[in-house]
Amino acid sequence: MKIAFVSCTKLKANYSCITRDMYKRSILFNKAVRFIEQQDYDDWYVLSAKYGLLKKDDHIEPYDLTLNNMKASDRKK
Repeated sequence: MKIAFVSCTKLKANYSCITRDMYKRSILFNKAVRFIEQQDYDDWYVLSAKYGLLKKDDHIEPYDLTLNNMKASDRKK
């Protein structure tokens, strides 16, 4: 089984929606998803600074938190 992981992004939707739509404002996120979908991956997930590991169709609320601003110990949690 071939699985891909994509990081969350600073640019997010400002409304409740599925994971895939939450980050679609990000050009890099869109490129990553396009690449994954063009390859032979069985599934892909998003690593969220707030929610942890998300399925692409999980329903989530908007948030203002990024992995880039977190200390290493907080990212490990």
